Amino acid sequence: MSGKFKIGILRETKTPPDRRVALPPMQALALMRQFPNIEIAIQPSELRCYKDIEYTKVGLSLQEDLSDCDILLGVKEVKAEASTE
Repeated sequence: MSGKFKIGILRETKTPPDRRVALPPMQALALMRQFPNIEIAIQPSELRCYKDIEYTKVGLSLQEDLSDCDILLGVKEVKAEASTE
């Protein structure tokens, strides 16, 4: 794989809310260290079990709009309204 590959971690939008995450901060950091061509962006969330600050403390960036990501990861399916925002 050449060039950067960007992964976006979605906030969960299902009701009832789900606090799980697709990629915890330290695992995201380990993934980026193992594969330097991968970039990971975190969609901010007040609900997930890991706080936004835990991601930024390990050097990950928060990003509301994940439309520039090559792949999106989440725990559950995304509500239809959220996929068009």
